[in-house]
Amino acid sequence: MNPQLFPVKIKTKGTEKIFDFVIENYPRPSTEDFLRTAKFPHSGHKWNLKIQTDKTSSNLNLFLELNNASKFLKVQTHFSLAVLDRKAEKHICKERVAEFGIDYGNCWGWEEFTTADMLKNESFGYLLSDRLLIRLKFIKVQTLFYSLIQNVTMWRWSHAISTEFTYGSCRWFLKIYPEGTGKARGSNMSVFLANKNTEQEFNPKISYRVTLVDQTNPANNASKLITEYGHEFEKDTDWGWKDFMNLDNLTKSEFGYLKNDSLLFIVEMIAFSSVFKFEIEQFSIWGDRNIEKMFTFNGCKWLLHVWPEGNGVNKNKSLSVYLAMKDFSYKDLKCKIMYKVILIDQADDRHNMEVDDVHKVGSDSSKWGWPNYLSLEELKNSERGYLRDNKLVLKVEIFYADVLFDTLEYQVRVGGDEAVKALRESFKTSRLKKIQLKKIIEGNTQELEKEKRRVKFLSEKLKKLREIPKKFGQVKSILVQVDSVISESGFGDDEILDPEDGIDGVLADVECGNDATRDIRGEQGIVHKTVD
Repeated sequence: MNPQLFPVKIKTKGTEKIFDFVIENYPRPSTEDFLRTAKFPHSGHKWNLKIQTDKTSSNLNLFLELNNASKFLKVQTHFSLAVLDRKAEKHICKERVAEFGIDYGNCWGWEEFTTADMLKNESFGYLLSDRLLIRLKFIKVQTLFYSLIQNVTMWRWSHAISTEFTYGSCRWFLKIYPEGTGKARGSNMSVFLANKNTEQEFNPKISYRVTLVDQTNPANNASKLITEYGHEFEKDTDWGWKDFMNLDNLTKSEFGYLKNDSLLFIVEMIAFSSVFKFEIEQFSIWGDRNIEKMFTFNGCKWLLHVWPEGNGVNKNKSLSVYLAMKDFSYKDLKCKIMYKVILIDQADDRHNMEVDDVHKVGSDSSKWGWPNYLSLEELKNSERGYLRDNKLVLKVEIFYADVLFDTLEYQVRVGGDEAVKALRESFKTSRLKKIQLKKIIEGNTQELEKEKRRVKFLSEKLKKLREIPKKFGQVKSILVQVDSVISESGFGDDEILDPEDGIDGVLADVECGNDATRDIRGEQGIVHKTVD
């Protein structure tokens, strides 16, 4: 898959979600089949766009396609598609509500979304350098599964199973006990949602609603809801209600729940997340070593880093926890991930420790997380159950991990003046990023890479000063030389080093016997001298 067929920008706005795609070398040959973008997840489903130049008129055909349709599954989707004008902001936008599914159609959109003449009109910015910028906005997505259970009386002493459907890359079905189960047997009908995934690496966590339809008067429909917090399904487990409905109400003639010996259920899947569980045995023997736990999600390999006794400035103070991406198929792909790390109280899960974050990461990105996740004093508190039998249990809950093709160069090329303005605004606080942006806009990326290597070399040189013997005369000449080069480069110490590794930090660590050091700061930079 061409990495440029992934979204270049993804934005979440309340319940809405926006995906921007760039189509290179447009118009494409009219004889070519539909161009499909990379598949992307949203609301528990996999989607893609279909783009084609009409063979006769050369007009643009544009469609949204659902990839994981199941029988009896209806995905009611309110969405819009737009071709963005990057000059006059006269976007061509169309909006609709469509029902996706095997029984309704997997692909909805517009033939002749816009004309070839409109796209080629130079007074607008629909085509810049033969690049078409398409925006998809999901306004609302509702997932409904319909299940008709027939011959109900035949299942009085057992249970009926619905057909399966797919949601969130997992398979699901309903289990219905017409005469109830457990303590509810003989008094209530029991209904459960079951997860059928024996080889999954994660546990799906979902919020859902099950509705029993009154087949004569829908106003009497009866519903049960798993709360907004959802339920985590372990492998091959079910969850639901033993007392879903009293048997007297189920069979009353004034209601139409049981009609022609059949029951009609609707399952609404409301929210989905993926939970990875990790157990660290013999926790105390790890000391200050880094523990790594690897898992795979959305085509990427991830590492959970745990320092039992903390790292960096939090060493011997706090438990440190980080999440990092291990690899990606393409270097220019990034992943915008929203996740939560949960420390389990094994005595009472009502006291679990939870922290969450949102980050955009790539295969070359550093770790993200919490150096002071939890103090060691609180971790080892006997009143809590964080450590039980010398075992620690952590969970990583991922709400979404959106893959996008994201480079500064590409944003500038496809976004035009508007993108440059936005980038300048976001880079106000960093001199390093200002220089990056300047080089990118000028197209001088080779010089930028050379500058980066130069600054990295200077950074490493400064860090090595700590290892030089405590002879200030040796340090002074190098400091003056490095100061001069950094001043000329335009980079600040805080942009290439940790603050504690800067020049002032080095000087503070140098012991000179009876000598003392002082900084004389002038308008042209810093000069370090020795004072007898």
